Amino acid sequence: MKLIFSQAITLTNAQPLKVTLGEDTQVLDEVVVTALGIKRSEKALTYNVQQVKGDELTTVKSTNFMGALAGKAAGVQINSSASGPGGGVKVVMRGAKSITQNNNALYVIDGIPMYNRASSGGDGAMATQPSSESIADINPDDIESMSLLTGPSAAALYGYEGANGVVLITTKKGRADKTTVTYSNNTTFSDPMMMPKFQNTYGNMTGEMMSWGLETDKRYDPANFFNTGSNVSNALSLSTGNDKSQSYISVATTNATGIIPNNDYDRYNFSFRNTTNFLNNKFILDTSANYIIQNDKNMVSQGQYFNPLTSLYLFPRGEDFSDVAVYERYDDLSGVNTQYWPYGDLGGVSSQNPYWIMNRMNRENDRRRYKLAASLQYNIIEGLNVQGRVSIDNTESKYTEKFHAGTVGNFAGPKGRYKEENRLDRQVYADVLANFNKTFNEFNVTANLGASIKDLRMELTSLHGDLNNVTNHFTIENLTRSGYYKVNADGLKRQTQSVFANAEIRQVYDNGVPTSLSTYKTYRKILDKRKIPRRTLRGGEKIQLLDGVPFTVVGPLEKSNARGENSRQNNESIVGLLKYGNFTMLFTGDAEAEEEASILKSGADVKSIVLKAGHHGSKTSSTEEFLRAVSPKAVFISCGAGNNYGHPSRQTMKRLEKWGIDVYRTDRQGTITLTTDGKRYEITKEH
Repeated sequence: MKLIFSQAITLTNAQPLKVTLGEDTQVLDEVVVTALGIKRSEKALTYNVQQVKGDELTTVKSTNFMGALAGKAAGVQINSSASGPGGGVKVVMRGAKSITQNNNALYVIDGIPMYNRASSGGDGAMATQPSSESIADINPDDIESMSLLTGPSAAALYGYEGANGVVLITTKKGRADKTTVTYSNNTTFSDPMMMPKFQNTYGNMTGEMMSWGLETDKRYDPANFFNTGSNVSNALSLSTGNDKSQSYISVATTNATGIIPNNDYDRYNFSFRNTTNFLNNKFILDTSANYIIQNDKNMVSQGQYFNPLTSLYLFPRGEDFSDVAVYERYDDLSGVNTQYWPYGDLGGVSSQNPYWIMNRMNRENDRRRYKLAASLQYNIIEGLNVQGRVSIDNTESKYTEKFHAGTVGNFAGPKGRYKEENRLDRQVYADVLANFNKTFNEFNVTANLGASIKDLRMELTSLHGDLNNVTNHFTIENLTRSGYYKVNADGLKRQTQSVFANAEIRQVYDNGVPTSLSTYKTYRKILDKRKIPRRTLRGGEKIQLLDGVPFTVVGPLEKSNARGENSRQNNESIVGLLKYGNFTMLFTGDAEAEEEASILKSGADVKSIVLKAGHHGSKTSSTEEFLRAVSPKAVFISCGAGNNYGHPSRQTMKRLEKWGIDVYRTDRQGTITLTTDGKRYEITKEH
């Protein structure tokens, strides 16, 4: 058996922050969505869940809303691709774990795992057209909230699929109180943020393309190649309903152009969701339907041969770039316009006119996707319900490559080259889940039991070849059957069957000291409302956390005479010694010097291997006498990065350094986890 202790700290981003202090009666009753779409009180969770509200994703819209997560979640890396509007976003929560670089998180929409199809276009010089990804199809205006499950405990119910973390997306429902119509428009423009530094002092030698010849007065600026990109998003939604039935309908459009010429992205979303209650809320039926039309054109390849930046940046400095802006000229021999690029391959890189690459080597994805989902929940008795869900997610994609006559011979025949690829992705998902939440005597029991099945099918066919009879006539019928001609067929069938279970037993322990603070009053109301047992602990008591794992309370020894807001609340903190086999750890809460002295005076045994420092490592705690009595080998300090209190204090850190104690700080090392089997222990850090 192993015991695992962990503490998660959420760090704020580096943006300017305005803080307003006031009463908030909801803070202690914050509800978040956890694994399998189960809603839980945030304060009842034993692991870290970070929540992002939907409006944080739509303040400034991007074509892939996942990019808006950057800086909004601690410990989560958000890396947007450079392929253009609609490009994929890599979300890394738990570091690089895969040798295949597949470290992306699992996406779950309304409790249903989603197959996130994406393509980077490959690696190396021959890397071709990247694509958008399935998660980018979601309309951000339809999102109510997102929960990020970063730890192994939080994502455990998803098995191996949740190994890299889970992003839970909860979409909007209709409201019963009133009918609302919402319209929003978001328009943004973009330009290249920075350019590489180029030399413009020397031009090219006559007959050579390398720019190391004589001095030139020409000033080549590749920034002239780029356009001002734009993203225009429109969203219209209707929310209506009554006590029995609520509906939500939305329509959204996204039309974007990249900073590279002829790079476009368009998406059209149609959504419907209805929630209906039957038989006095005994049955709750939730149905939804989504239809998405998405098109992306000429996303920027990261390779050498299909990337306009290669020839753009290597363009000879002594030449006039405006001359090649007219990228095609009429060819008498073929009778069509062909590429104008008098500079050859620029040193063996098979270079082409960058305007030609973007206008006459067209690569386009066209997708049609529909999602149907239904959920039925049966509330058997108070605290017990059974829920069944089923969904179908179907995507039909058509990818085409149209390389015009005049393209370098490596990539097209004399009359052009055409590729057509048709792909079908279909995921069918179903699960059944029983949820139990009940209070027995001194304990609250929460349990979940269920099973799921997920069936994934992929079918792909493609034809790829040079054109035969008619120049630049891009059809399958016009493909040559000799020379360059390829036929490809591929497929995938994968079915996953799972069973899952989870159980928690809860009870609240506190020091029994009331205050007049609004947060304390709210805390008591929540306990009463949720019927969570509460018990007061004082010095000398002992509780069994697990079999053979006692927690001995050493403080506070006696109740303070003071009450209310003026009470020395920190010195009423519960201080306890946890023992498991040969391992001991002392938990001190916010205890300061006064309570530390009181505990030492009582003669309580506080000697521990690990100490959780009192009051975030402030100068008012962790005195010399207390450290001498505890004699820890390691000290944990819980504090936020850049906090306004100066925790931990310099005085405390000097004392710990003097004693030669290993110090672990959440403000510098993130989540700190200690694992022990009672004989040995291991401490791991987030960073």
